[in-house]
Amino acid sequence: MGKISSKHLFFLIASLTVVSIKTYPTIFTKLSGRDTWICLILASAFILLYFSFILFVYKRKCCYNFIEIYTSSLGKFLGSIFIGLFVLNLFLTLTECASVEASAMNVNFLIYTRTWQLLLLTIPAAAYVVKRGYNAVLISVLIGIFFISISGVILAIMTAKYKEYIRLLPILEYGFNLKLLISTIKLVGAYASVAIIFPLFYDIKDTKNIRLWGTLGIIFVIQMQIFSMLGNLSTFEIDVFNSMSYPKLVQTQLIRHFGFLEAGELFVMLQIVGGWFIKLVVTLQVLMKIFEHYKLNRTSVLIAISIALYITAYLCSRNLFNLFKLLDYYVYINLANYVIIPFFVFLIFLLKPKKL
Repeated sequence: MGKISSKHLFFLIASLTVVSIKTYPTIFTKLSGRDTWICLILASAFILLYFSFILFVYKRKCCYNFIEIYTSSLGKFLGSIFIGLFVLNLFLTLTECASVEASAMNVNFLIYTRTWQLLLLTIPAAAYVVKRGYNAVLISVLIGIFFISISGVILAIMTAKYKEYIRLLPILEYGFNLKLLISTIKLVGAYASVAIIFPLFYDIKDTKNIRLWGTLGIIFVIQMQIFSMLGNLSTFEIDVFNSMSYPKLVQTQLIRHFGFLEAGELFVMLQIVGGWFIKLVVTLQVLMKIFEHYKLNRTSVLIAISIALYITAYLCSRNLFNLFKLLDYYVYINLANYVIIPFFVFLIFLLKPKKL
């Protein structure tokens, strides 16, 4: 396995945390309505503190081996069980990436192309990139994040005239109630994919700056998510917004400049296809890294995962309504396996005295 630079953390974090909230925000807005941006700010603050704590533990204990941290904190037997839960959650994340990308493209653009056909393009391509190793993964991530960021800026400019921020009023019309709290928790679960990067810390060759670049990566994602959510909510009335499956894709269809310029869909297609693809690639790379620790054959495991992923992603994506129900459960599973369990594991590891 190769080595990566601490500067790559910035791009890897963005690749794992950008697309989920931007692609299916209605599972949050149906609870918190036009105040979802407030919930997003609270969730962003929480995930920043959580990730800062994880980075602090890594630096303080000078141990970057994710599997060693789990087994050292919980014991070999219990640690292996929770590593297994983490691995299962990685597979669920792969399913999220493949199924949501195929569903979004099928619903909004390629309505005569079935999701199973779209999956035949996505999954083998991702497996090929991972098969080529770290360099191919990093190149895909760097190129993907660069063009996604550029397209995001262009879309913000092109959609500016359609945004009316008065649609955000009244703010907290019903106060901060239980629905807003649940929405905030679910948003934390959506952000929690940042934990996928934890096993990759072992491969960072210059650990001196991991806190700097890790924090910058999270802050970059946070500002992008908040700006995107405000833009979405100010474009549509909340009842109209909640009736859409993928509002970001609909928002770009409003774009019309100079009587002929209507290319908004191209930019958001780049964000959706590129964003989900690089998240799929990075998650698959992390999963392969964990399996390699147990000395399993890389090629055989990659083929087996790809086949299983294709089957599960197809079953999830073939019905849009069932997919959104599954995504609703998925964010809670993320919260458990990517936030709650790692927090206590790293806390135990931090408090555990060093062996003499």
